[in-house]
Amino acid sequence: MSEAVPEALEHAMSQGDTAAVIAALRDIPQENRPGLAKALRATLRVLAKQDDPHLPWEMKQPLRDRERATQAALFVCGTAKDVADHRIRIEDAAPLAREFAPPCLEGLGDALMSGPWPSLHYINPFIEHGLMQRPDSDAHTLLMMDLPTYAIYQKKASLEAYVAADPTLHPVILRVMEIEGTSDASLAAIDKYRRDAWLGFFHSPWSQAQFGRDVLLDKALDALAQDWPQFRSGWFSRFHERMAPTLDELHARLPRYLALCRSRIPPTVGMALKVIDAVDANHPVATTDLLDTLAPAMHAAAKGHALLAMKMIERRLRSEPHAANAAARLLADALGHSDAAVQAKAIKLLGNLALDDSVRDTLNDYLAAVAASNRVALAALTGARPEKPHATLDVSLSTPSLPGHCDPSRELPRIDDVDTLAERIAYVFENDTDIDAFEAVVTALTRMAPLDARTRERLAPAAKRLKRLRKPLTQALGQIVAVLLDVTVLPYERQVDAYGEHPGIDIDILDRVMDTVATAQHGAGLEPLDAATHQGGFIDPHRLATRIAAHAAAGVLPARRAGIRALMRLAPPTGPKPNLRALPDSPLLRAFRYALGDTLDGGELDMPLMVAASRARHPGNDDPILLAALGDLGPDTTRAPVFSWHVDTRTSAPGEYVHRRIIVDDGFVPEGADRLLIALHGHQPATFVPRYASQHFNYAGTDEALIRFWATLTPSCLHTFFAAGCRLLGNNLDWSEAQWQNRAYLAPLLEPTVAPGPPGTLLIALALAGKEPGQLALAIDALAQTVLDARIDINALGVDMALLLAGEHVRASRYAKALATAARIAPGMPPVIIRLLEALVAARPDDPPRDTALLLSLLHELLLETGMKPGENLRAVLPVLKVTGRSAALRKALLTLRSAAFVAAPVSGPLNFCRRP
Repeated sequence: MSEAVPEALEHAMSQGDTAAVIAALRDIPQENRPGLAKALRATLRVLAKQDDPHLPWEMKQPLRDRERATQAALFVCGTAKDVADHRIRIEDAAPLAREFAPPCLEGLGDALMSGPWPSLHYINPFIEHGLMQRPDSDAHTLLMMDLPTYAIYQKKASLEAYVAADPTLHPVILRVMEIEGTSDASLAAIDKYRRDAWLGFFHSPWSQAQFGRDVLLDKALDALAQDWPQFRSGWFSRFHERMAPTLDELHARLPRYLALCRSRIPPTVGMALKVIDAVDANHPVATTDLLDTLAPAMHAAAKGHALLAMKMIERRLRSEPHAANAAARLLADALGHSDAAVQAKAIKLLGNLALDDSVRDTLNDYLAAVAASNRVALAALTGARPEKPHATLDVSLSTPSLPGHCDPSRELPRIDDVDTLAERIAYVFENDTDIDAFEAVVTALTRMAPLDARTRERLAPAAKRLKRLRKPLTQALGQIVAVLLDVTVLPYERQVDAYGEHPGIDIDILDRVMDTVATAQHGAGLEPLDAATHQGGFIDPHRLATRIAAHAAAGVLPARRAGIRALMRLAPPTGPKPNLRALPDSPLLRAFRYALGDTLDGGELDMPLMVAASRARHPGNDDPILLAALGDLGPDTTRAPVFSWHVDTRTSAPGEYVHRRIIVDDGFVPEGADRLLIALHGHQPATFVPRYASQHFNYAGTDEALIRFWATLTPSCLHTFFAAGCRLLGNNLDWSEAQWQNRAYLAPLLEPTVAPGPPGTLLIALALAGKEPGQLALAIDALAQTVLDARIDINALGVDMALLLAGEHVRASRYAKALATAARIAPGMPPVIIRLLEALVAARPDDPPRDTALLLSLLHELLLETGMKPGENLRAVLPVLKVTGRSAALRKALLTLRSAAFVAAPVSGPLNFCRRP
């Protein structure tokens, strides 16, 4: 039953006087205290509402004091749940618990673990002060993962010293090795930021004495047997390595290591194979068990596993020749490995064995699949004759016939019936990245306005969804739908990036919505001037002329911004130009004529309209006529952007960490520039000052649909768009932050109407070195498509890739992997990949980057496969290439290839940077 709070207690709480609260509680009989809990909870709720997040912390102190005093009263009068819900301070709770023995201590552990703040930093002090028992649960074990942080920052002690001093931890601490954990709470995740605190703790003499080496080793093997994800399993592999088990300890656990060879986690397999190799060298493993264990390693993606397995097979064959047949079958499996060195090692071992007919038949099956450098040796084992590479392989790529910007196959479908309109609106709500569908819907809505009763009824379900729209482009479409249906228009929620910045594209798309709605509200069946007619955002000049004529006939003056956007999207005319003579003269019409190639008539120029026309007339190039008439207004105005880039290298501390980032410059927005110069908006303002080293100007923000929408604003030339992609994607190659939206910068490169130009070429060069598989796959597709369409300058791409490699901004291993995949896409790709590999090998001959052997190996295989010979530039570089080991052997193999003239360029002539198909 709820009771009124005594006046003395009420006064003490209002004054924030915790000592007076305790004195007042002493005067309240114990049996009456629980009845005060409801009123105390209500008081805390009122205080919480009074908290103003905008006030400075020091101005909140009186409120904090009142909260603390009320929480102390609730601790004495309330339940365990109250303690969990209100984060009562331990410095108050501990003395109150000793004096009052409050009922909240009953079930306190369960309440805290299930409360809103199940934090080690909140719960552990209650355990240390004896107010609750340490829970024995997986949930508490997850909290204990963060003990290194707690020990360092709360107790100012090392993890070892803290655990050793707390006996309550001794029985349960090993449980952190028994659960997988989460992405944030696991041994691997904590050690990543706490300098291997857990590794050091469990390896310490104290832990080994307290728990025993056998127990610790067994816990590690138990965890590895679970096949947890690689990041978490890797901690246990590293711990096992740090423990450095003796040969006797390894031999005693041999069956466990044999089983781990079938793990799906490569580091686990690698660790197990090393152990088996060490044990087998001193205590030979049973041959049947050994060969059975090594079988999966022959197919492992990591070539080191296969090579180590073959080393053990070779050793076993020296002592047990009778195992040759079983070993030969395993070695034959290794011929299916993707690495030529693994295949070569297997062929060498097979050459020392007496092979029966069944094994020879198996080897024959692999003859066409092994690397070109291994076919002769394998054929010698089987008696077959390998197919010779084509000495005069035709590797030229003819220039394909590509569809034009306004090809009928690229025209957006016209929506004329309400059922299709309703279906397409629903589709865009679910697929906001389909910009072509968005454009078709906007065009249809504007043309069909005002909406009749049947249309309104059919679109009613779409109206009901408006409140649930969360993505920017769907909200923009939702605003148009809401206005035309006469329902409440919901606000557009502007994006906010990680740095608290609002992207400028939000303003531009809201301007588009306003102009579209204005056109629709005229109710004359008009189409927006700036709505795309063809894929990629292009507007057919003939359709634009028709729209201007329709506006004139209806007596509707188009919005100036709409005219600017329409001219920016104008496709280069193919065939006869539209007849504009019958249209009434206007600044828009004069700009339209200029975009189509007319001369200036000497009249007054509407600067924003003429600048938009200039970009349509001279995509990717300066406009000498308007430069003379209007002057230099900035990039993407009367002149094209000037594009440059370099790799910036900084060292955070001597010998500690080298940070590299790519700096891309495509021009700045001049101060005081006219807001109607819309193409300028994608450039960094001269006044922009980044607040963090990792911050970049980002016009399109972090929404993938809006990034794709940006690509349709000036579709004739995407240099500025690709330059932004280089900045964002190029500084996240290692995927230090999950930026899924950045793949949208690669998507236009798949379109046959898009010329990459220097920025698009650099974007491909960067993306081919990316870590994220999906983004990498898109980059490989972009490379192949631009090559096969003859839209990219291969020499320029090779130069960019070589400069990036020389500047250590990318990894040779990633280039090798990406180019190997690209070479298999189409018959015309290997010669192009050879040219790129030659450029990469020559990037840094005096100090070749790590994994140069992977580049040389791929180059060697492709040269043998195609019958081509090294180019003169490569033959000049190879003798001075400072390499050792496998790289030196590959260099020698390349030099010994028969000298011949390099096959003609794999593309038909040089490509323009912004070529129009």
